[in-house]
Amino acid sequence: MSACFTCHGAESTSVAPSDCALCHPPGFSLKPASHDQAFFSGGHARVAEVQGTDDCFLCHTGGKEDFCQACHGLDMPHPGGWALDAGGGPGAHVATAHQDATICVRCHDNSGATPQGCFGGECHGS
Repeated sequence: MSACFTCHGAESTSVAPSDCALCHPPGFSLKPASHDQAFFSGGHARVAEVQGTDDCFLCHTGGKEDFCQACHGLDMPHPGGWALDAGGGPGAHVATAHQDATICVRCHDNSGATPQGCFGGECHGS
């Protein structure tokens, strides 16, 4: 689809409209085959990390501020100072976890008592 978007796009500078129905017939699934359960339960984070999010926003409008935050509930990827602050102390994640830990478990698997077991020990260790 990125080939299509070289001409078709939502920007005012695009030379052709971004209406997918111009080429795709009714009933055609616009959802890529890669968007399966495995993709959403962890794969999309790796894709975004490696490839960036430009391709995501060809279809998903709103960018990080609207589209990503709607599911994640916070800035993604985590901003600087998230895990640790500039002095090496606990970063902003602590306040967010105390405020609403359900935000964390949207992506992380919490399997033990905090802080050592927090999210399988992926950050704090066991």
